[in-house]
Amino acid sequence: MGGLLEAFRAKVMEGGWIRKGEHVLAAVSGGVDSVVLLHLLVAVREAYSLTVTAAHLNHGLRGEEAERDEQFVLDYCRRLEVPCFCEKRDVRRYAQVHRLSEEMAARAVRYDFLRRLKRETGADVIATAHHADDQVETVIDHFLRGSGLAGLAGMTVRRGDIVRPLLWATRAEIERYALDHSLAFRVDRSNFDLGFRRNRIRLELIPYLRRYFNPSLREAVLRTSQIAWEVENYLQDRALQVLSQARTRARRGEVVLDLGRLGQQPALIQKYVVIAAFEALGGNRWHLDHDRLERAAQLIREGTSGSLLSLGSGIGMVKSQAQLAIQKMGRLEFCYVVPIGGRVSLPELDLTIDTEVVDRTTYAQQVGLDQRVEFVDLDVMQGELRVRNARPGDRFHPLGASGSKKLSDFFTDAKVPVFERWRTPVLTDERNIIWVCGLRLDDRYKVTEKTQRILKLALGEMISDEE
Repeated sequence: MGGLLEAFRAKVMEGGWIRKGEHVLAAVSGGVDSVVLLHLLVAVREAYSLTVTAAHLNHGLRGEEAERDEQFVLDYCRRLEVPCFCEKRDVRRYAQVHRLSEEMAARAVRYDFLRRLKRETGADVIATAHHADDQVETVIDHFLRGSGLAGLAGMTVRRGDIVRPLLWATRAEIERYALDHSLAFRVDRSNFDLGFRRNRIRLELIPYLRRYFNPSLREAVLRTSQIAWEVENYLQDRALQVLSQARTRARRGEVVLDLGRLGQQPALIQKYVVIAAFEALGGNRWHLDHDRLERAAQLIREGTSGSLLSLGSGIGMVKSQAQLAIQKMGRLEFCYVVPIGGRVSLPELDLTIDTEVVDRTTYAQQVGLDQRVEFVDLDVMQGELRVRNARPGDRFHPLGASGSKKLSDFFTDAKVPVFERWRTPVLTDERNIIWVCGLRLDDRYKVTEKTQRILKLALGEMISDEE
């Protein structure tokens, strides 16, 4: 009777899949897998100082049967002395609004509920009851969809805030444990509905393959999954190394890479670097299909300056001369009042602008030492100072030039990368651009012999509280 429990202690607890002292939020549907998972967590709760909380979502798809499932879970948790949080959602409506299959909608709603509850309860990790047979179904499904190496690797034991403590156990082992411990559980009749793709794989395709091609199908698929995971893990690690080496700077909402370093890598590693940057910006790698990654690799190799590619999830790639930017797309619109003798923060850019009235001695000592510092004639300014993003049609009179110039032309002549232009703040008064920050002063605002009051402008980096 102790076989599965002993293996759970050895693999999961001693193996560090779940760490001593963690607060575990267990997803409990009422089916045999989740019932056994919760029973095992409670069995090791005291020995490993775990806090265990249960979560149950009623998908609103099965009427009274789902209501009985919820009551069963509540009663079961009460007997185990486990706090349980339940919620009901209209998955069918969610699927219609977001144009998803009910399977995909149910998954999205479920994980939204679990992650929200994790935040509210202060849990460290979400535990789901996926097991080895689920892994086989997942890998076969991914293979049929052409999901690539990452798809063949299947589900991971622990990734981010999700842990799958039973991924090593078979369905038969789990059912045997339930029988040995007299555990009641609910049977979801929708699991036998052949209208769902996953059910057809489990109930029709896998038995067929096992009967006519390989009786040891599960072991063969799991072995392939393990090999794929090892290769995938290596490629991800290599991509992160290249990303670190090729990254020219770290700023919110973008990853900028040196094309010289990136271009030295094989196309496969380049694709994995794109994936790593995409994920770093909050994208879901499963939204990056094969065609997009192929186009990304082609843009890196052959794209001209200014070439743009949408990667999905509001993230795009822009090539500009010797650099490649992967950034959140969409034009930022910002405009802030700049106080005289104070600081304004530009959270969109992680930048600050400090202003200070200084004397001629300070001006003489510091002028020209730093491109991010400028000095202007305060008395020439009119009205309020503001800082904003560059806008179409902007013109200014670059310092030393004979006349005015379009800001877009100035950017081109100054070789400012396309992806940098919207991130370049512009300081203005009520009439003109005063300073294209960090690049060029407007000639009309320069300090002259007649200047009475000098204003120092300094562009700086925002420093987070953690730093």
